[in-house]
Amino acid sequence: MLRGALLPLAWVNAAWLGGSDAFGRSDELSDVDLQVDVDDGRVAATFGAIEAALAAASPIVARLVMPMPTWHGHAQRFYRLRDTAEYTAVDVVVFERSDPRRYYNQSERHGRPLVLFDRAGIVRPVPLDQAELAATLAAAVAGIRERLAFTLPLVILGIVFLLVLMSSASHTAQ
Repeated sequence: MLRGALLPLAWVNAAWLGGSDAFGRSDELSDVDLQVDVDDGRVAATFGAIEAALAAASPIVARLVMPMPTWHGHAQRFYRLRDTAEYTAVDVVVFERSDPRRYYNQSERHGRPLVLFDRAGIVRPVPLDQAELAATLAAAVAGIRERLAFTLPLVILGIVFLLVLMSSASHTAQ
């Protein structure tokens, strides 16, 4: 259905499924992770085509448009459809062709994409840069430590407050 909606659009360079499909592990609890590479300036039109195709298959009951900039820098939306399981979502990321941060298929991290079509030959594996991955993870851990230093005392204070409140309520009830 999504392939049929996107393939006729000349500005859509490639479309593929990632996530559990890319790892060969999809099941009834899996969502659908669709990635689309498009010509610059065609993000809104692409989402319009995707939403029309989804709505034709089953009414869209929930839509979450991620505010820009997203953590990965690309337009992203999530959809829930009426005629699917309540925990099933369609997660769509659209990459503009000129964006240097667009998708890189590192099989170790992202699996082997299930290619719906690829007019531009862009969905191909690239080697995982271990040093870059280590630096990214180190930065993420440092950020967590920094935020935790601020938030952990507040969480502990909140827990203590709740325990005191529960204890007071318990004594009042007796």
